[in-house]
Amino acid sequence: MSPRTSSLPNRKAMAPFRHLASDDSATELKTHQRQYLRRKAAGKCTATGCPNDAKPGHTKCRAHLASLSQRHKKRYVSRSGQGLCIYCGERPQFWGVRCVICRQRFFKEVLPSAARKALHGYVEAEKKRDIEHAQVEARFQARKLLLGDRLTAVQAQALRLFVGDDNGSWRTYDEVARLMRVSKQRVHQALSASRAEWDIDNARSKRPLKPVASQRATRQQKVYRKRRAEGLCGYGRCAKQAAPGHAQCEEHLQKMLKRAVERREERKQQKLCVECGKLPQFWGNRCIMCRTEHKNPLPYAARRALRRYRQAEAKREAEKCYHQLRAATVRLLTSNEVKGKSAEALRLWVGLDRKTGRSYRQVGALIGLSGERVRQLLVPSRLILKSLVSNSLARHDAGGRLKPSTAFVPVQIKPERWKSASSSHKNGNPLM
Repeated sequence: MSPRTSSLPNRKAMAPFRHLASDDSATELKTHQRQYLRRKAAGKCTATGCPNDAKPGHTKCRAHLASLSQRHKKRYVSRSGQGLCIYCGERPQFWGVRCVICRQRFFKEVLPSAARKALHGYVEAEKKRDIEHAQVEARFQARKLLLGDRLTAVQAQALRLFVGDDNGSWRTYDEVARLMRVSKQRVHQALSASRAEWDIDNARSKRPLKPVASQRATRQQKVYRKRRAEGLCGYGRCAKQAAPGHAQCEEHLQKMLKRAVERREERKQQKLCVECGKLPQFWGNRCIMCRTEHKNPLPYAARRALRRYRQAEAKREAEKCYHQLRAATVRLLTSNEVKGKSAEALRLWVGLDRKTGRSYRQVGALIGLSGERVRQLLVPSRLILKSLVSNSLARHDAGGRLKPSTAFVPVQIKPERWKSASSSHKNGNPLM
């Protein structure tokens, strides 16, 4: 393609030898160019040596058009596979099959509608963020003024209502005047002093003390609000009355319900969340993010399984601690550090003769002592066992999964024998 043809703006001007139609350049034509013009004027195929007539509306015959189409298809597939522009074959593709330069030849807008929509949404989000930041900064400066002593009671009340310190939303002069039961001009005068103080505190920035304007309603939103105020259906230009308690008429409500059911079934087949349609389902028809809006994000079956798992883990830890306690008791009894009644009470209390321990009262009934006396006899033994079990657990769990206090939780192998951890020492739980 010559430099002259590449600078033309539209696609029609890109045809070969289109610039040769003028008479001024006829004297500069080459032999093959003059032959092209003669064959085109005669209605013949412009391909060299082809005797067939050209197809109506084209410069080549059907056979040569078919061969051109095949070559173009092969070039299209080759460039698309390489990720290059299908038109120039030099630059990478941009949001389609053409590059950002070649898109200007075929489209009115360089950016596609999806990109323009995303960019518009980003700009709107940035504006909204700036508005929110300005509101927060303005309310912060107003609170600084309210904490000082430079404003009177009326001025402070007007400023507090104006910035929405009580409910978080800004108010107009009319709303403040109605709440204070004064005129709008009086509110303006009261806030003038606050504005003066504001300028003193913010001499560098010179920020005006006025509510930041919220985002204006679009034309569609205004039309919708007007139709709703008149009691009409809020869908498009529907002239029917809205159904009681709804914003649409009966016909559009049925259509919306039908579309919602179809969308729900389609998302179920795709195994997506029936509400957002973006994330996969989690233990039902909703995703884990949409389930957080409910009272319990986890379903009942999941909560029951988790509760059983925790109970099993607690039981396993309790059994582990109890085995450590039995081993420490055996080592303590074989070392002869505990003798007589204390050794017998310790053996019965830990339950070396069976699989479960006993309470102080049960041990006292077997050896003929009171529960309080059994507790006094076991105080030295309990202190020694506490150190032994702690060291043993520290060696056994090098990763630190168990806390030292875990070893001293009463074993809950049989509920009728061992009470909860909150029970008092009168029941005689081990290591309590």
